[in-house]
Amino acid sequence: MATPGTFEPALFRFLRGLAEDNSKEWFQAHKADYEASVKGPALEFIAALAPRMAKISKSIEVIPKAVGGSLQRMNRDTRFSKDKRPYKTSVGFMFGHLKAPDLMFGYHLTLARKDDGGCKAYVGLWDPDAAALEKVRTRILVKPDEWSKAVGGTFGKTHTFEGESLKRPPKVGDCAVDPNHPLVEALKRKSFAASAPLEEKAVTSPGFLDQYVASMEAGVPLMNFLAKALGLPF
Repeated sequence: MATPGTFEPALFRFLRGLAEDNSKEWFQAHKADYEASVKGPALEFIAALAPRMAKISKSIEVIPKAVGGSLQRMNRDTRFSKDKRPYKTSVGFMFGHLKAPDLMFGYHLTLARKDDGGCKAYVGLWDPDAAALEKVRTRILVKPDEWSKAVGGTFGKTHTFEGESLKRPPKVGDCAVDPNHPLVEALKRKSFAASAPLEEKAVTSPGFLDQYVASMEAGVPLMNFLAKALGLPF
């Protein structure tokens, strides 16, 4: 029996099969494999993570529930997409901030095959609204040393920022940012989210929970910075 908080290679075999035949018929025929290799271990992982996360922050929700919890649904929303495949070919976990349900702010974990983007541990603020974006940019301008420290150290060595950036420096308040500002690239970001890659071999090893917790801990300075900018506890 696998140790709670670990995954087996069968998870990636299931995802490979789903990628090859992304149909409701295939999924229903392999529902038992999904329950045993994906859903069950995922909920056990979340349950094992909860007390570890509580030591890092009491503000991040880690809920081991299949519906309304930290495990994201496999079903894709195809209403406004040209891609009508019914299922995601990755397993997603969202550990969001309990005081910011309308923001994608917190930690996210994606488990996927290498051919499908690979496994990644994310941290930060994804695609914020204009008000939240303004608050973060303002704090970067006011607290540049704090920002540099937050994205340096272990975090800077293991994580890479993702997402779109403006082509030109933004306005913050009524003032345009100097194109030569030392943090202009950070200020141009539309999101403040970064990821660290994870190997399939690591995901299916007994020490994966510890590795993921270490990744979360590396992101604490960034989370602290962003929480202060947004006026939230962390």
